[in-house]
Amino acid sequence: MRFIAGLLATIICASVFAANGDKDEANEAFRKMFNEGIELFNQGDYVGSCERFRKVYEDRPVPLYMFNIGRCEKEKGRYDLSYEAFLFFMNNAKDKKKDEFMSDASSILEELKLMTSFIDVDTSDVYDVWVDDEKRASTPLNMPIPVLVGPRHILIKQNNEVVLEKNIVAIKGDTQTLKIIPVNPKNEIIPKTPPSSEPVPPTSMTPLMGAGVGILGLGGAMLISGLATGLVTMSKEDQLEKSCPDKKLCDSKYLHDSGRNLSVVTNVFLSVGAVALVSGTIMTILGTKNRFTESVRILPSTWGEYGHGLVVEGQF
Repeated sequence: MRFIAGLLATIICASVFAANGDKDEANEAFRKMFNEGIELFNQGDYVGSCERFRKVYEDRPVPLYMFNIGRCEKEKGRYDLSYEAFLFFMNNAKDKKKDEFMSDASSILEELKLMTSFIDVDTSDVYDVWVDDEKRASTPLNMPIPVLVGPRHILIKQNNEVVLEKNIVAIKGDTQTLKIIPVNPKNEIIPKTPPSSEPVPPTSMTPLMGAGVGILGLGGAMLISGLATGLVTMSKEDQLEKSCPDKKLCDSKYLHDSGRNLSVVTNVFLSVGAVALVSGTIMTILGTKNRFTESVRILPSTWGEYGHGLVVEGQF
């Protein structure tokens, strides 16, 4: 396996040198970097090998080099990057040497397709797609982005601002589509919806109205208690008249101690109840008025000259 990979890399390297010449110092440094990539690959240092081959491609972006990048990325377990490299190689390499590796690249690509998951982003706008803190592509996409199987953290950014964040579980051979709906795709200016003059019916009472209703209830309870106490007082007086013919002997003992005390309590209940009823009524009326004054109207979402937003109106 390693010998074949090294042999293919040597053939690719030789074909490029033949086209560019290898007598100057730049080509000598290039050849050294390429040979280091081959040597590290055969030693099992796939991370170092990938670093060398990617530097080689940055120096001379020849699609044939993607074959070697695909091989070392596959060996180090980055099946997603390996898939990208082999697919790029097959779609873009125009060198005649490409045909010699096409069968190998095609079979490896089919193998990787079953070991990799894919993410598609449905948008025609320009966004940067990040997978696990690694920028992988920009939209609109030419093809779904291959990703490693397992939990993945996806960020969609525009102008370095996150517009979508999603955690997914990537499954072998599966493609998950993320749909982005731009806020204003055509930058159209749509006139605002004219606000209505009708107030929105309130849905909850104000604190003042709530206090007024509570005091009304208290006032009603006090009045009822006063009436009940008054009835007891009247009954007590009737009993005293029947059981005590000589009032002079009974006034000080029963009427004063019982009847008059009940009379005082009755007066207190009735007085407090009346005051509470008046106060509660006034607070309820004021609370109801304030309830409509503080109401806010939120109109449907519209477009305006400054973009997308909500129209909010009210009285304060």
